[in-house]
Amino acid sequence: KVNIAVEGGKISGLQVVEHGESEDFFETAIDEISRDIIGKESTEEVDVVSGATLSSKGIIEAINSALKTIK
Repeated sequence: KVNIAVEGGKISGLQVVEHGESEDFFETAIDEISRDIIGKESTEEVDVVSGATLSSKGIIEAINSALKTIK
């Protein structure tokens, strides 16, 4: 579960509220995805992180769900 902040139609902040992933894989994924997602309108251009594919997919899915609730 994530909270996101959106300003001017673009993602300006990302906070993970809850996750059930392995810490090592999760940290790898969230660090890279956080850098990639800021300033974007969606997750379309955000790739999964090599070596943390499942964690990445879970984070991207959570971001998409959060975006749907604010649009």
